[in-house]
Amino acid sequence: MANLSVLWTKGCKTPEEKGALEALIRNSGPSFRPLIGIIQEELRQMDIGERSVGDFSEANWAYKQAFRNGQKASLTKILSLIDIV
Repeated sequence: MANLSVLWTKGCKTPEEKGALEALIRNSGPSFRPLIGIIQEELRQMDIGERSVGDFSEANWAYKQAFRNGQKASLTKILSLIDIV
């Protein structure tokens, strides 16, 4: 079983509340599978888009790349939070 990020239970005030939330999240794990697949596909599509030579012909290509890097970082963070199944 994958470790649950402490970010999930950060706001819990009691051990009981933390335990109940952890159980709820772990029991919901299978419902995250479709979302994991969607996010992984989005990341794959971004990787494909980054390899487009056409982007480099535009003066603002560096801003596009920075934007993509931010998107990928966010999606990767979400994946790490929900990849508990």
